[in-house]
Amino acid sequence: MSYAIELGGFLAWVPVLLPLPWAASDLQHQVEAYQLDIDDDELTRAVVSCDKDFDWGDRSQETELHRYYGTPPYWGGF
Repeated sequence: MSYAIELGGFLAWVPVLLPLPWAASDLQHQVEAYQLDIDDDELTRAVVSCDKDFDWGDRSQETELHRYYGTPPYWGGF
């Protein structure tokens, strides 16, 4: 399964919806928040390449999402 975070908005003019696989984040129980396991360069490239109209039901888009982040899909295989 995947989820999305919204970056920008308010002072950044236009918010960007960034789809992410759950495996790209880690739940930090101490602060009750998720920590992304990606660096700034990877995040910048992803924001440019991701569209607000990500089709959550399209398995091929989810496959590419998992491939980009190097995480195995929840349904198995690449």
